[in-house]
Amino acid sequence: MKTPTDQASVKRCSECGDRFIEDPPNSGVFRHASNVSCPFQPSDDVPPVVCCRVLAAFGYPAEECEGLLAKGGWNPCAKPDASNLQKLSDLILETPYGMSLDWHGYPEEGFLTPLIRIAAEFGVRIEVKHDEVDLDSVTLSVESDGHWREVAGTIGPAEEVLPALAELGKDVEEASGGRLVTRVVRIYEPSDTWGYVALSAERWQAVKDAAGKAFARIFII
Repeated sequence: MKTPTDQASVKRCSECGDRFIEDPPNSGVFRHASNVSCPFQPSDDVPPVVCCRVLAAFGYPAEECEGLLAKGGWNPCAKPDASNLQKLSDLILETPYGMSLDWHGYPEEGFLTPLIRIAAEFGVRIEVKHDEVDLDSVTLSVESDGHWREVAGTIGPAEEVLPALAELGKDVEEASGGRLVTRVVRIYEPSDTWGYVALSAERWQAVKDAAGKAFARIFII
């Protein structure tokens, strides 16, 4: 089935040439303006060429990109017909900079430990101290350019842990002077399993340049 993928074809159907209009306006759901019998719809998926640029920015060999997208990414359970955005998101989390956790997971293993490792790669040191009374509370000491700053956060309770870790990542970014930036992978955010990515500000700029307008579809900013 043909689906329009470039920005121009979102305005007109690549099959019949009819114009697409939003129904209702600002809903993000499109219909044909006049040829209502045509089944083809505009695609808002991330084009493969953009996926490959982003994956290259994360260190994937360029010659492997199209093959990974074609077979469904790294996940053996992923379907080959999954969206490019889903495959791209899965592949990003498989890099050394990805972190994932579900609501009943262990924040120490799924978030804090990898965050410390990633931070060290970019010249930021993080030390974690757990509250002896409130087991959901932690204090992170963040060192950047010789300056230590403390960040207080939570790693629970279970039903609140995923957004709490996102907030903790923002606090670490501020404490590090913007040298370590953590973002949420957008496609997982509505579910009970979230994905996070931590990079230096410079590496994030490279990813932004690679993704272009698709960046906001991949990450929550």
